[in-house]
Amino acid sequence: MKTIGKYLKEFWKNDYNRNFYIYSVLFVAICTFLNYKFDLKTSVLDADKRNNFNLLGYTLFYAVAYYGIAVPRMFITGDKTELKNYGFWAKSFLFVFLTALVSAFNFQYKIIESFESMYERQYMNYIFFYLKRPAVLLIPLIILKLTIDFKTQGLYGLHLRNLNLKPYFTLLAFMIPLIIAASFMPDFLRTYPKFKSWTLSEQVFELPNWLAGLFFELTYGIDFVFVELLFRGMFVIGLASLVDRKAVMPAAATYVFLHFGKPVGEAISSFFGGYILGVIALYTRTIFGGVIIHLGIAYSMEITAYLQHAFKMNNS
Repeated sequence: MKTIGKYLKEFWKNDYNRNFYIYSVLFVAICTFLNYKFDLKTSVLDADKRNNFNLLGYTLFYAVAYYGIAVPRMFITGDKTELKNYGFWAKSFLFVFLTALVSAFNFQYKIIESFESMYERQYMNYIFFYLKRPAVLLIPLIILKLTIDFKTQGLYGLHLRNLNLKPYFTLLAFMIPLIIAASFMPDFLRTYPKFKSWTLSEQVFELPNWLAGLFFELTYGIDFVFVELLFRGMFVIGLASLVDRKAVMPAAATYVFLHFGKPVGEAISSFFGGYILGVIALYTRTIFGGVIIHLGIAYSMEITAYLQHAFKMNNS
C-alpha cells in the first residue's frame, strides 16, 4: 500500500495542474451525464450491433474521449510539444482505432447463429464476447512490438520483471471482506456469477456443467488481462515513451467511455480506477498490478456468488 501511495503522491506532485484537472473532471462528468441522460451508447452506437459494423461511429466515440482530454491539456497547461509530435498522433490514433475495432467487432454472430441449441448459442455468445479483445489486439500489438517498440520490456507491460506483488495482494485483502458483505445482497446474486451453469436445462456441447463453467471463467479472466493490456499497456506504457506522464489522464477518460452502458456508478468509479491503475503502470512499466487487482476482485465476486448460490440450493 505504501508503494502505491508513493507512486500516486509523486505523480500528483509532477502532474497536477488545477485548471486541467478541473477541466478533466468536468469533461468526463458532462460526457457521462449526456450518455446516461440520452442513452447514447446503448441506443445509438450499440443499436442493431449484430447487423451493423459501426467502426466509424466507435472510432469517433473513443476519439472524443481520448483527444477531448489530450488536446485541451496542451492549451490549458501551455505545453504544446505534442502538436508537432507526429509519432504521438499516429500511435495514439492507432490505439483509438484498435479500441473501436474491438467494440465494433460483430463477425462472431454468424458463427453463433449456426448452432442449433439455444443454450449453445447463448454460451458461445459469452465466450466470443470475452475472446474478441485478444482476437483483435494480439496480432497488431505483436507487429507493433517487433517493428516499433522492440526496445521496451515485454508486450506493452505484459511481463513479470521486477514485479512486487505485496502491494496488490494487500489491497485485495482489504477488498475481499467488502465483496463478501456485498454477496449477501440480492442484486449481487442476480448479477454474479456471470455464467450460472446450473440454470441450463441441457448440457452445452455435451460438456458437464462444471467444465462449461470453468471454461467460461477462463475466458472471462483472459478478457480482463486484455482490458489491462489495452488501457494501461497500450494507452499508458505504449505512449509514455512519447508523452511520459501525460499519457495517464486521456487513458482514464477513454476507460470511462468503455464503461458507458454499464451501471452509472461503475462508469464513474472507472475514472478513478483508470487513473490509479494508469499511474501504477506508468511507474512500474508492467500491467500485472492492474491484472492482479482486476482478476482478484472479479474472481472473488464469482467465487463468493457461487458459494452463496450453492448454500441457498442446499438449504432450499
